[in-house]
Amino acid sequence: MRVVFILYNIYKSLGIEWLTTGLLENNIELHFILINDDVSDMELFLQDLNVPVTRVKYKGKAQALVLLYKLYLQLHHIKPDIVHTHLRQADILGQMAAYLSRIKKRIYTRHSSTLNHVFHKKAVLADKMVNFLATDIIAISDVTRQVLIKMEGVNEAKVTLIHHGFDLAAFDNVDAERVTLLRNKYGFRNDHRIVGVIARYTKFKGHEYIIPALAKLKEKFPDLHFVFANTAGEYATTVRQLLTEYLPRDSYTEISFEADIQALYKLLDIYIHVPIDDKLEAFGQTYVEALASGVPSVFTLSGIGNEFITDEENALVVGYKNTAQIYNAAYRLLTDEDLRKRLIINGKTSVQQFDLASFINKTIQLYES
Repeated sequence: MRVVFILYNIYKSLGIEWLTTGLLENNIELHFILINDDVSDMELFLQDLNVPVTRVKYKGKAQALVLLYKLYLQLHHIKPDIVHTHLRQADILGQMAAYLSRIKKRIYTRHSSTLNHVFHKKAVLADKMVNFLATDIIAISDVTRQVLIKMEGVNEAKVTLIHHGFDLAAFDNVDAERVTLLRNKYGFRNDHRIVGVIARYTKFKGHEYIIPALAKLKEKFPDLHFVFANTAGEYATTVRQLLTEYLPRDSYTEISFEADIQALYKLLDIYIHVPIDDKLEAFGQTYVEALASGVPSVFTLSGIGNEFITDEENALVVGYKNTAQIYNAAYRLLTDEDLRKRLIINGKTSVQQFDLASFINKTIQLYES
């Protein structure tokens, strides 16, 4: 079986790295086409595994036809049994190229749920076109599955629910030296307690409700330091205005990208992830990562959180757009050690359903169907 992955603007992805390794171990021949402007960690990873990889540049819509032609030529040359695409331009142009190349099995993993329906309504038309071109669609959560079927009219038989899988031990068993290196890299003091938010600066992640809560926590607990990671996004200007308004500059650190995400989670004393409704998060890998890392967490329920997060059992659940509840929940996690211990134990247990083997096996079953 020969599979071509087409990825758009993915420079680093642990999930795809794990999937790649698992597929190779099952003797599946892989080829990758990366739509990236520069060399990436992903490209270097694939080269280390001797997986054939081609990088093509894409500067915008004016180059769409050129990119489509390049993808068509690559597929015509490789002659895969399956094409599997990830993210926007890979889905649109990759599925078109696969359709024109008469590839019989064309799969895309849907990484968004209602985002375009809420914020980019014109983009829904392109989503529906990709839905038509693909023979199979992987929904990464039940929310995403329902959006595809009920809001976009996709035939239920075309949609397969496959949750993301994780190397859970990699988040739980992190070498202390890695954590120390990261602490020194960002200058975190040993006497700081660190509150983490790992979420792109985009409107639906809820930063405008988190930051005022953190300001109030800082007044109560002067030893707190706040970490904001993955700080790219269209809402960055607004978030930074809020940070300037509410928090002393030396009380927080912004991290645009950190490759050692497992060590970063291990630095955190508590974690906050509060999307503003139940559907805007398509999956939300951070729900799983934080609990696998043993970080007591404050969540709203969105994406995969709807399926396995239970208030007071594996996390504290707060209402949407609710600064007061975020503050109260974080306060409890900072002051109640018994609560922290219970959430840590139950959190690690609850994420076992997202094991890597199941993810890989379900993907292979779809390929073989």
